[in-house]
Amino acid sequence: MIVNRTNKTALIEKDKSFNGKGLIFLNFENNTSRLFKDYEDWEPITISNNSELLILKSQWISHRGTNKTELIILNIKTEEIIFSTKDFLVYDSIFDKGNDRVLLDVHNKKLFSLDLKTFEKTELPKKELRIYKGTFNSFENKFYVPSETKKKCVFCFSFETRETDEILTDVIGKIDKIKFFSKKRTFVVLTSENILYSFSENFKIKNWQLDFKELGDKPSNISQKIFSSESQDFIFLSASSTIKNNWGVDYCVDYKTGNILNYINNTQGRGRIAEQFFGNEVLLHSGKTMDMISGKIRESEVIKIITNNV
Repeated sequence: MIVNRTNKTALIEKDKSFNGKGLIFLNFENNTSRLFKDYEDWEPITISNNSELLILKSQWISHRGTNKTELIILNIKTEEIIFSTKDFLVYDSIFDKGNDRVLLDVHNKKLFSLDLKTFEKTELPKKELRIYKGTFNSFENKFYVPSETKKKCVFCFSFETRETDEILTDVIGKIDKIKFFSKKRTFVVLTSENILYSFSENFKIKNWQLDFKELGDKPSNISQKIFSSESQDFIFLSASSTIKNNWGVDYCVDYKTGNILNYINNTQGRGRIAEQFFGNEVLLHSGKTMDMISGKIRESEVIKIITNNV
């Protein structure tokens, strides 16, 4: 699932419990949906910042004796294929600020950026970097991603200069996930030690830290996904399980102070958090939404639009 808050759109792949129809593009501005019939079983990776281009990947295919995925960059309006390749097993990708380049994460390769005008590739100098653990800073047109092997380390790739810088942060342990809060101009960092940090934009100042190991109902581990409210005043995280609850717990954290404002116990069949949604809500894998402030669950616009239009 992909939810684009800026343009009020979303992409929902097939095989979700509430979507057995195929790859569906949703527009929350006019409550309409569109089925991409030629890409029924494809997985959406990302939408461009202007909502004009879409990156999709296929199921695994055998190509030249190895497992690969077909990757395409698609014009959403015309369904014209801008770029396609079967050369890699693709994991993830993101667009730069101007939607002129994409960063690709592929198996057994370095991350590399692709110029969509010339199709020139620029490889990052470090291996074992995962896009899903990183974050994009649109003000700088830079991508920040933690090292998979080195503690405290963050790499910063500039789409403008094609250069990669190394940043050492004041954290305990290895960094698992970074999220840039554009409205606050700060970073939120989650480490392998289950500690959440808030840093200034340049990582020079540590605003606060939250150690989940100090909680009475200690979590086994905190999910690497960091979500936020639309206002970015609240941070949402999940534990897959805790001492008291095998189904896990969801946390609502005050962005300003790092204090936990709400604990929401997960229950069997409810569905875990899939994506951040609008307002203070998150989208669950069941297709319903949950308010992270109150814990209230309701039927979402996603199900309504799919049911009424596809």
